[in-house]
Amino acid sequence: MIQGIIMRKYGVRSIEIKTMQGGVTIPHIEEEVAIKLRDDISKLARLKELDER
Repeated sequence: MIQGIIMRKYGVRSIEIKTMQGGVTIPHIEEEVAIKLRDDISKLARLKELDER
C-alpha cells in the first residue's frame, strides 16, 4: 500500500496489486477500506495456494 504525507492527512491510500501478467493500482481509497481489501486479497491468495496443492 502507498500512503504519502498528503494522503495520510486525508486518510486515504493507494493499493498496488501485482500478478505475473501485470498489475493494477487502485488510487485514493479510504484507509479502512484499503486495509480490509488488502487483507481479503491475501486470504483469497492463501486459499488458492492451498487448493492447488
